[in-house]
Amino acid sequence: MIDLLARQTDGSLFFLKTEDAVRKANRRISAISRELSKQPPDCGLIVPCAFHENVTKALNAARTTLAMYIVEYDVYRDLLLKQGFKEVDKIAAAGRSGLEDASKLVDDSMVGALTLCGTKYDIGKQMKKFEQAGVHLIVLEPCFFEGEKLSDTIHRTIELNG
Repeated sequence: MIDLLARQTDGSLFFLKTEDAVRKANRRISAISRELSKQPPDCGLIVPCAFHENVTKALNAARTTLAMYIVEYDVYRDLLLKQGFKEVDKIAAAGRSGLEDASKLVDDSMVGALTLCGTKYDIGKQMKKFEQAGVHLIVLEPCFFEGEKLSDTIHRTIELNG
């Protein structure tokens, strides 16, 4: 897919990629673009975003969101396994008894590698790692906060632009 992207598109939009995975994809894209004497496509990344002044609430929302993707979607489970997240199968198995059990197995390193999480200051720092890996556009996907209306979560996430 990376080869096809480099040869035939003007841009990409990745999802659930670590900084290292983005960097590796961009190196391959750049090499192919050089061979073809063309400008490399822009790289975008959709990132689950758990923005909250209460960092514990933000972490729980990020864990729940990642657990949902792992439990519900084989394609994301496979993607995360290929990126070295060995605990994915345990998280998926725990999800058979409920998302709450699965989210307890999502550790801080997975949250830190795949999401933007915490206060506005925290998220600003975290965005830089993806920008340094070659991401030109970051699209924020609001994480689910237990007991909160989705519209409130979305409005709070939009505040990050201000």
